[in-house]
Amino acid sequence: MTSSITELRLSMARADEVFVTEDAITAELEDGRTISVPIVWYPRLSYATQEERENWCMIGKGSGIHWPDLDEHVSIENMLVGSPSGESQKSLQRWLDGREAQAQSSGNEKHTSIPFGMTFWESVYELRKQGAIERIWERADLRPHLEKPRGPFARTTITTNPSNQSISQDGQEIGKQVQYGQKPMAWRVGHTGSGEYRLICDPADD
Repeated sequence: MTSSITELRLSMARADEVFVTEDAITAELEDGRTISVPIVWYPRLSYATQEERENWCMIGKGSGIHWPDLDEHVSIENMLVGSPSGESQKSLQRWLDGREAQAQSSGNEKHTSIPFGMTFWESVYELRKQGAIERIWERADLRPHLEKPRGPFARTTITTNPSNQSISQDGQEIGKQVQYGQKPMAWRVGHTGSGEYRLICDPADD
């Protein structure tokens, strides 16, 4: 019975704040406790930049912590019982190899500079002016330049804005924001659902 109660208490533990340094992950729990574990228990966090470590979100109503940039999640229960990452060395190495390849690819990309305070669509227009994206682009083309933590916009902004404020040239697809009276900013090109867009007012047309 005691064991069952203990397990229940562990599974019910919730965090409401998290702090990550080069040495440790610290969580403040709803019940007033503060727990801390070595960051070396979670190799992906050890290899991450501080900016990546600080980009976290709660999952399961505070029962876990997720780092989207690292595809890493840690449960509060595992922190309480002292259980480190169960990721295999082979899996970790695959992740490290992919991270290195992405860094090399990013190094070959054109440098972009988005002035502070630009709106989403002003930023897309600026990317076109700088030649960082092609005339016809997809959401994935925007993310290396605009998505947090390095860019100014959340992933949800990049995902929803092209759809919400775009219109197909045949008039069959109209984004929700356009339906509510906002100005369309991009054409949806290609077949329905292709995920390709181009600016209605493009720098090449000026």
